[in-house]
Amino acid sequence: MLLGKGRIYRWLYNEIEAEKIRVLTRGLRIDKSIAKILLNRGISGVEDAIKFLRSDIKDLLPPETMKDMDKVVERVISAIKNREVVFIYGDYDVDGITSISLLLNFFRTLNMDVFYYIPDRQSEGYGLNKDAIDKIVLEGAKLIISVDCGISAREEIIYAREKYNVDIIVIDHHRVVGDLPAAYAILDPYRDDCEFAFKPLAAVGVVFYFLIALRKRLREIGLISPTAQPNLKDYLDLVALGTVADIMPLRGENRILVKHGLRVLNKNKRIGLSQLIQSCAGKVEKISSKEISYRIAPRLNAAGRIEDPRYAVQLLTTDDPEVARKLVAELNNHNSKRQRIEEEIFRQAIEQIDRSIDLNSRSSIVLYSDNWHLGVIGIVASKISRKFNKPTILFSVKDGIAKGSGRSVGGFDLIECIKKCSSYLLEYGGHKSAVGLSLNVKNLDDFIAAFESVAQSNYQNINELPDILVDDILEPQDIGKEFFSKLEQLAPFGNENPEPVFYSEGYRVVSYRYQKGAGILQLKKDSRQEIGLIWIEEEMLTNIPERINIIYTPFLDNYLNTEILKLKILDFSKA
Repeated sequence: MLLGKGRIYRWLYNEIEAEKIRVLTRGLRIDKSIAKILLNRGISGVEDAIKFLRSDIKDLLPPETMKDMDKVVERVISAIKNREVVFIYGDYDVDGITSISLLLNFFRTLNMDVFYYIPDRQSEGYGLNKDAIDKIVLEGAKLIISVDCGISAREEIIYAREKYNVDIIVIDHHRVVGDLPAAYAILDPYRDDCEFAFKPLAAVGVVFYFLIALRKRLREIGLISPTAQPNLKDYLDLVALGTVADIMPLRGENRILVKHGLRVLNKNKRIGLSQLIQSCAGKVEKISSKEISYRIAPRLNAAGRIEDPRYAVQLLTTDDPEVARKLVAELNNHNSKRQRIEEEIFRQAIEQIDRSIDLNSRSSIVLYSDNWHLGVIGIVASKISRKFNKPTILFSVKDGIAKGSGRSVGGFDLIECIKKCSSYLLEYGGHKSAVGLSLNVKNLDDFIAAFESVAQSNYQNINELPDILVDDILEPQDIGKEFFSKLEQLAPFGNENPEPVFYSEGYRVVSYRYQKGAGILQLKKDSRQEIGLIWIEEEMLTNIPERINIIYTPFLDNYLNTEILKLKILDFSKA
């Protein structure tokens, strides 16, 4: 049901059957609010709930059920035995970077001749390309392993095989559109003939499953001993980074991988990663998925967006503290530069909207410029789509070609919308929430008109305000340390397992101020006072009513060795 409307969201609340709540509260001996949270995430049975809360690494699916796993393992073992030069070809985002780093770290323990290649975002674009294959073969490559890309590289893979007789293994996680490429072997859970039960792995998750199978086979044939084998748990920090950064759903296999990966991450075993965390999250007592999303991943991504993604790979694979220190400084500089570019593109985009788009009559936003940095427009598209609650695409134009990045809102299926406009496009790809695409500039106006037409016909999937699900109606005074410990068991939070949201009403606003990007509200209800923080644009904090209802997530703030309950206010309405 609709619980209310704030300035940012429509507040939805599920009326859950009392018997379903009783089953979990009795079976797990938990609070009703915790039971409601589990039920809102589709976990209704006691056994499923225990498995969810336990997240035991022993519950991971067997890698052998992934199609072509045996072929990939045997081909890599052949490369090891024959001392072949192996190149890893990966994407420039965090999922690609961690996939490359994971393979490099593991292969180097086997003393393999292994190298890597990442295409330049500006000059080469995404995925395999023929010029890069030429360069790699000149370096002596006999086997290319493509990670986080390759599933659509049909021409490039045929080119490598027919011209150079080089095998390409594809390890990807993107949906298969059309026929599979003629690679030597393909690991992708989205293959129609793949029986692996959990589909939405990040590429680094698929790589990790490959390493489980490879290590097992290496042990069986005596190439590594059980006492000297690499400990795969030590690599889970990289898996957590790539999975969270790529916004994969934190359920099933991903939840297990990320939960254990965060434990490894917090042990600070990896020199480069430890120094990066210290530089951007030094005061945080415990790294969570939130720190990955907002602090660590943007800095690793900045390398590929602004400069050279190899800086990030070097950081995740180095054992030298001094090298790590210099690389961290570079990444922080790149991230600062990215932020400045992002702010300027956002400012220009808002000016374009104010100057030429009537938002009241349009269902979509499409903007373009020949001055916009291709590596940053996706971030700005995301900010604009959230600000105006409309599907948004930004294009960077160069040499007659417009390359774009789009972001969706609500239930609007962006990739399906793009498919209906594909006659104007040179290439496209993506999923429901985000797309990449390119077209000739001469087709840009026609594409904008077609995209708007499709957006209007699907506008029923876009609400005036985006929805947010409220888990329970709960007073902050009912939240104690034991409740927090139960909430902690629900982590890691992220896509498809959001932080719990609670509703409370009837607060008097004693005072409020805006400081360092956050609104700080002093609230009073009856005789109890609360401190609420809301991260919102300053102009949206004007004309706050004297009495408000709130939706919030509680957190503990440690001040002078004393834990103080505070409320992260997500939205508010007039009481």
